Amino acid sequence: MSRLRRFKCRNGSILEECPNPTTICLFGFMADYKVVTSTNGEYFPADSKLALALMENSFPRGCGIGREWDIMEEI
Repeated sequence: MSRLRRFKCRNGSILEECPNPTTICLFGFMADYKVVTSTNGEYFPADSKLALALMENSFPRGCGIGREWDIMEEI
């Protein structure tokens, strides 16, 4: 398996791809991520799992869990 990619979110947290048997992959991204470092540890501590919305021509978005989890850049 190739190296899992990491991304920085709008809130400064770091997410890593977290594939599982039911993960959806579209537009070069997967929908499932694991929190590596969190700036919102009260609700989403490290090792929490998040499912983000996949949108064409953009990074995955936080949607229902809030814009602060929008992916801004790959690191």
